[in-house]
Amino acid sequence: MKIRNGKPIFTARQITQGGGDLIKDLIEDKLEVVDLSGYKGASYYKLRDYAFYNKKNLKEVIVDYTKTVSVGEYCFEGSSIQTLRTISKFSSIGIKAFYGTNINLQVLICTNTIYHDAFQYCKKLTGTLQLAGDSSFTIYDSAFLGTNIHQISILNTNESIIQLDSEFYETFPNTITKIKVRSSMLDKYKADSNWSKFTGIWEAVNE
Repeated sequence: MKIRNGKPIFTARQITQGGGDLIKDLIEDKLEVVDLSGYKGASYYKLRDYAFYNKKNLKEVIVDYTKTVSVGEYCFEGSSIQTLRTISKFSSIGIKAFYGTNINLQVLICTNTIYHDAFQYCKKLTGTLQLAGDSSFTIYDSAFLGTNIHQISILNTNESIIQLDSEFYETFPNTITKIKVRSSMLDKYKADSNWSKFTGIWEAVNE
């Protein structure tokens, strides 16, 4: 363990093994920062189910921006997580992964799935949520309910729409007033049975 600015930090070597799996048993409750940026293993990080569950002092996880991150079920629930620094993209985000935390992500690039309640009651999620990915993926119900997102921007180059498991307002909060979509995809989103439940402003963006 190292100390940086008076805060305890665990490095990637101390807390990872194999394909980037986090060994939760080595995480102490006094932990405030986890630095995974030096991990030289696989091209991804797999943060296990319950890895940081209820870690009251944990505020920051630092990752290598070149690696994809998979977040397990309940991974950060009950913790004080505020940011994942230098995050590039997620492969998947598990059930209640960030439920009720202070996480604040303005850009969310995901290539697979965002599961039930993943960001529910994350009130620090505000402003614009940017959704992107190199393949189509699904967002399940209540994933963003209880957040304070005001706008969604979907500008990825994928030709398939992002699938919603439930109707729009069972997935996102009613604070959202605008959705920006590439002009070629706008009609597809507006015709989708779940996305069409959005009653705010649709804005086409030139490609």
